[in-house]
Amino acid sequence: LGTYPDVTPEGIDSALEALKSISDLVILDMPAGGGEFFSVLASSPFVDMVAVITTDAPTSVRCAERCGMEIAKLANKPVKLLINCYDVRKPKNNGAGLVDLVGSVAVPALGVIPLDPAVPFSLSEGRPVTSIGKTDAARAVNNVYARLFGKNVPLLDGIVGSRKKNKLF
Repeated sequence: LGTYPDVTPEGIDSALEALKSISDLVILDMPAGGGEFFSVLASSPFVDMVAVITTDAPTSVRCAERCGMEIAKLANKPVKLLINCYDVRKPKNNGAGLVDLVGSVAVPALGVIPLDPAVPFSLSEGRPVTSIGKTDAARAVNNVYARLFGKNVPLLDGIVGSRKKNKLF
């Protein structure tokens, strides 16, 4: 596979199969645009779903849209959208509304991880954001986890209080 000649699609499948045998959930972080392993992973029988990550930045949205289309061409797998660093407290600070983001990428939303000062703190401490308290980002990550395991959780559950819907979009 390009710059990694010792890595083969069979080797990747073997590693994924081993990981799936010992874990309920395996998440692989890919470079923007997919990188070299994109087509191999998208067509692997050991990949059940693909999450496309975006922010509200136009370049990120275009990249997410392209990745969603690539996955649709390569494999028949569910594709979900995860919106990262979204300012849910001040929606006008974002480049696009949530409905516009989901609509432009054209895949169902898996979750919205809000812009949260707890995230850089947790990174500097080397701890998951879910371990540092009941922050917006921690709630959002827990919501995504629940959705991954089939629970029906509203998109901004526990993150945004009784805000009027028209202010979010």
